[in-house]
Amino acid sequence: MELKKLFPLIVFINLDSRKDRLVESLEEFKKLNLNPTRVSAMTASIPSNPAAGAVMGCTLSHIHCLEMANEQNCNILIFEDDIKFVNEYEEIIEKACQQIQTLEWDMFYLGANILKPMTQVSPNLARLSHGQSTHAYGVNRKFVKTLLGGIPNNVVYPLDLLYTNYVIPKFNCYITAPKMVAVQRDSYSDIEKTQANYESYLEQRYYANFTPMP
Repeated sequence: MELKKLFPLIVFINLDSRKDRLVESLEEFKKLNLNPTRVSAMTASIPSNPAAGAVMGCTLSHIHCLEMANEQNCNILIFEDDIKFVNEYEEIIEKACQQIQTLEWDMFYLGANILKPMTQVSPNLARLSHGQSTHAYGVNRKFVKTLLGGIPNNVVYPLDLLYTNYVIPKFNCYITAPKMVAVQRDSYSDIEKTQANYESYLEQRYYANFTPMP
């Protein structure tokens, strides 16, 4: 499978306390015959602002994954434990992985919360100008150090907003087309402290901002 060839290191971030998400994620990975490395999610305590501590813990977890890729000098694919594969995921991912290798690329998203236009550049890839959420994205080994150098590990600022505001507009970032293949499952969010329902609007926003090839 091209996904495994393109990404020798595939990981997923999971809080030790979220056994429910662990079980659900493993079921999702079976769809693609994946056996990613589980990374225990980090936590950060900010007594005056617990939500900010959760955000910082998320960022630190992603930094740890990128450091793993840096040490191994390889492309990395990072999942969070609310991953859900949708649409013709197997076919689209296979073709997208083949096509992205013909391009100069820095980041590759399987799904995102898109609020600005994106343009299809090949049958199964679109160039991003915006993309929130970090539930399913890959990073080129050549770009890992650049990304690490731009993520402050002591600032309480959501990682997906750092990516969408300071990385995606400046670098070569792509997403699967003509459909996204990974959304976030509806489940309780430890960061938001409430039931999070993302599935429907992620796809709606994708199609609202998608410009197909002529």
